[in-house]
Amino acid sequence: MEKVKQKLKGFSTPKLLLVNFVAIIVVFFIVVIVFRVWLSSYTNHGESIEVPDFSNLTVSEAQTLAERNNIVLMVADTVFDESREGGVIVATKPSAGSFVKEDRTIYATLNSASPLLVRVPNLVNISLRQAQINIENAGLTLGTVEYVAGSAQDYVIDARYRNRPLTAGAKIPKRSAINLVVERGGAAGSYIAEYVVPNLIGKSYSEALHIISGLGASANAIFDTRLPYRTTADSLNAIVWKQIPPADSVSSQSVITIHLIRE
Repeated sequence: MEKVKQKLKGFSTPKLLLVNFVAIIVVFFIVVIVFRVWLSSYTNHGESIEVPDFSNLTVSEAQTLAERNNIVLMVADTVFDESREGGVIVATKPSAGSFVKEDRTIYATLNSASPLLVRVPNLVNISLRQAQINIENAGLTLGTVEYVAGSAQDYVIDARYRNRPLTAGAKIPKRSAINLVVERGGAAGSYIAEYVVPNLIGKSYSEALHIISGLGASANAIFDTRLPYRTTADSLNAIVWKQIPPADSVSSQSVITIHLIRE
């Protein structure tokens, strides 16, 4: 004990402060180094995992692949694509080939084995324009528009799906084509003043409607359904490929029939 006291007496106060200061700095750097080593091992700092391609895998197969790559797979959305096998992954976010950290959640889109059903909105006793908006908002598509004699202009009196009448609230597959029966307005007769039939071939549906309306006639639009019409714009931009009566003929018919197809 006396020897320790003698050694301590040999240190002046400034020397003790210096020793303590150096000790604090050394301890601080040791703590920083240990923390960085721990943080690097905890977060795999500097390491990334490439997102594998989950396309066309079932959920079970995709989960197994995700576990092997130390990432988490979650089905976040469902679509229906009849051209692809049902019950398989069709897309992921982040996409295949992206680089992520370990345990990152990958959100997958699954292709449903059966069509997604949506409720039919109100399509009857409203204007054609409003019916088109309702069809688009419901995730459905506009099929054919059949004009019939009636006093109201562009007034929907019937809606059909696969030749069956539709009622609001019924459930049908998403993106199904809805056919409408619309009053053309004006007199109930089938004839108007004679006119020279314009050439509508190559015109868009919206352009043809404008031209036909300027004649005082109505359009009976028949859409080719081999391609889906997902939006109102798809219908309005469809192209006329056939018309009755033919161009440059003289007619007094109040309806011009046009056949349309998507580009």
